[in-house]
Amino acid sequence: MNFYDALSNPESRCHYLKNLNLGMKKEYVSNLIYINTVTDYCMDVDAHPSCKHFLVSGLKSTINVYPFVFENDFVQTETDFLSILFDHECFHAMEYYQNPKLIVPAKNIIPIERVNFFINLELRAYNNQMQAIKNGRNVSARFLSNLEARIKNKNELKSSLEREDIIFSIA
Repeated sequence: MNFYDALSNPESRCHYLKNLNLGMKKEYVSNLIYINTVTDYCMDVDAHPSCKHFLVSGLKSTINVYPFVFENDFVQTETDFLSILFDHECFHAMEYYQNPKLIVPAKNIIPIERVNFFINLELRAYNNQMQAIKNGRNVSARFLSNLEARIKNKNELKSSLEREDIIFSIA
């Protein structure tokens, strides 16, 4: 089974993920799980509960893979898929593993800070993807365009929240 089989045949996706070589990412990732449910997520990281609740470092995460990653119009090649898996989601898993405080917001922060926290979390992973592309990961033009649009969107959202925060603190 290869990526293109998984792209065209939903029944082959679990097999493809099971045979995918995580290489050094195994240090941070315990499992890849295909979850056949409708969502607009490509993948997400499910950190070990002790990591999320008690901020314990050194625990591996599970990466959940959803049908959307195989069924959208911007993941066109296996390198596009691997950019999401290795350069984005495994980056989140590495942050959970090394320093959960980077991934789990403090319970007492105000809502605007919470949103900003998650924007920064995503921007770090997006920037890691861009660095991998600069270092030679050969993604499709459509994928790169989509990634650049996501980064622009997050930066604009962050700027608008910062302006709102300034207005809120002045008022």
